[in-house]
Amino acid sequence: MSEAKRPPEAPTETAILPFDPALPSGGAPEGTFLGAYRVESLLGKGGMGEVFLAWDDRLKRRVAIKRIRRDSSSVSNLSKRFLQEAQAAAGLNHPAIVQVHDLLEDASGVAIVMEHVEGRTLAEHLSDGPLELPLALRLAREVAEGLAAAHAAGIVHRDLKAGNVIVTPAGHAKILDFGLARRVSTPPGESLTQHGVVLGTYHAMSPEQASGREVDARSDLFSCGVLLYEMLTGRSPFLGTNALDTLKRLATVEPPPVSTIRPEVPARLSDLIERLLEKDPDDRPGSAAEVAAALGANQAGTSEDPRPSAPRSPGLPSRMAVAALLAAVLTMSGTAWVLLHRPAESLRVLVQQPEVKGDDPRLALAASGVLAASLNTLTALEGVAPLEPRQLAGTEETAGEAAKSLAADEVLVATVEGAGNLGRVTLRRVAGSEGRVLWTDAFDISVEARDLRFLADAVGSRLSRGYPDRELREESLELGARDEDYTAFLEIKRRVDSGKAQLEAELARLEGILRTSPRFLQAWIMAAALSQTLFESTREISYRDRALAFVRQARALAPDDPRPLQARFNIALVGDRPEIARETLAQLEE
Repeated sequence: MSEAKRPPEAPTETAILPFDPALPSGGAPEGTFLGAYRVESLLGKGGMGEVFLAWDDRLKRRVAIKRIRRDSSSVSNLSKRFLQEAQAAAGLNHPAIVQVHDLLEDASGVAIVMEHVEGRTLAEHLSDGPLELPLALRLAREVAEGLAAAHAAGIVHRDLKAGNVIVTPAGHAKILDFGLARRVSTPPGESLTQHGVVLGTYHAMSPEQASGREVDARSDLFSCGVLLYEMLTGRSPFLGTNALDTLKRLATVEPPPVSTIRPEVPARLSDLIERLLEKDPDDRPGSAAEVAAALGANQAGTSEDPRPSAPRSPGLPSRMAVAALLAAVLTMSGTAWVLLHRPAESLRVLVQQPEVKGDDPRLALAASGVLAASLNTLTALEGVAPLEPRQLAGTEETAGEAAKSLAADEVLVATVEGAGNLGRVTLRRVAGSEGRVLWTDAFDISVEARDLRFLADAVGSRLSRGYPDRELREESLELGARDEDYTAFLEIKRRVDSGKAQLEAELARLEGILRTSPRFLQAWIMAAALSQTLFESTREISYRDRALAFVRQARALAPDDPRPLQARFNIALVGDRPEIARETLAQLEE
């Protein structure tokens, strides 16, 4: 922590507020008090709580205060979760764990006063790409040592992920957010997480946690393996296109070894990560202390591992682990969720961002049209699951490397280049496992803004012929948009995909398009996605409700298209609407 600054002068009596439920969600005014702590600023907020930077005048130090959001729909239960977090973390004293200093509790709710740690989350660091091997090893060892201390106290974290690890300016790791932690000895009837209820972050949780079973310290070891995999490769080993796809991949996918993605990673370290990611908890390392020792050995430049590697079966993951996830009843609020099975003939196709060759600005907009039309066409093909290029944002990979990193069967590669007064579009199907070209087609077409609709038709027609064994739902290819509205839609998509868009303004433009092209399915789906993103960043219920309204319109337009249902399910998950998630899952299952 940096040296604390001198606090402002004492406020007037009227500025001193108790821990008051009337304080506005989204931040207490600067200079007001939460208990004995002066609020300085809002550090962040999420679906469950708000975190403030505050000054402790008694001990002359800055602290972080986490309290329940006042607009939460489950304040009572969250109060219990906050108490659980404080009680779980208060007894832990380890350099790799953020310390709890105090607990504020009255009739209005609960807030936790914690050590304020300057730095960036590990997730923020990973947004810049994989970490250097020495830094990754040090951070992972410190996380493992922190877990060992928690496990020794009988506490399982259950939500270990990159967003819950702070990296200090000196380059050390600190674990925070024990909001889902529980003591191993907690009687089942007293646990806030009922048997079978899934809590945590899907892509980082263990298979046993995803299937709603009781977990122990070995679940945190799996999450530690996910964390180490992300640090060394820059991507998640199981992240899918949506929550259901992620859970399915947790059950069935063995990610490529880290050493095949990053050859400089020592084989023994890569093997350790594979053991951490075993589906069966019995096949993982014995303890977090053992993992820390193994990481320390790698950090010292030795290949010695305190435990001999368990022989790995070259076959499928443990049948028990797969069955537990594929046949498990996942519940939310006590009602069953059944995992969807991916059909055996399903084809995962990664659609790469089209390459633009040339400086003509019309080509960039045409490339956006090729991408939109490619995703739309692949969705209309029976048994094809397209993966969007944003999953590889910030990476430069060959088609084969991209397919391997996302476990895609194929990659669709497209280029758009100038050809006299026209543009030439080239489409290629590339086998994911070997990089072999399966099919290619090229055609010349106008790239004028007024003609982009014809470009969409051409891509749809050519690409559907490239998959002769897949039945096409032709009605899904109908744009339902005026030419000028389709062009405006592509301009919005290009700005959003580049990360340079003001989402509220883009949403307003989309709503204008939908007023004049009310049968434009892709625009309804995109409006729902933007509304969901705005809800996640602001937690304003109006955005969640707008997102649900947009998918209702999309569903009415295309009752047989899976995209509106997938969007509705995702919105329900992040929007705390379990009844909608259950209903949507049943519809998806049909």
